[in-house]
Amino acid sequence: MLAKRSAPLVGEAQPAAYLTLDEEGSPSMLFFDVIEARSYCACREEPEPLFWHPAPRGQRRCRNLLG
Repeated sequence: MLAKRSAPLVGEAQPAAYLTLDEEGSPSMLFFDVIEARSYCACREEPEPLFWHPAPRGQRRCRNLLG
């Protein structure tokens, strides 16, 4: 599962992907390279970094029961 966060915490891995937003703030495009993502952003805007985090414990248990 990917989660949005403004910046990585100390010791945390780099973002998994970058999301660009349209004029209304809705998700527009997904990139795995920050330089490419920035080329689609407006001046003085940055793409939203997306980070991996573990699924909640209940979902993991359910997935184990089904699989």
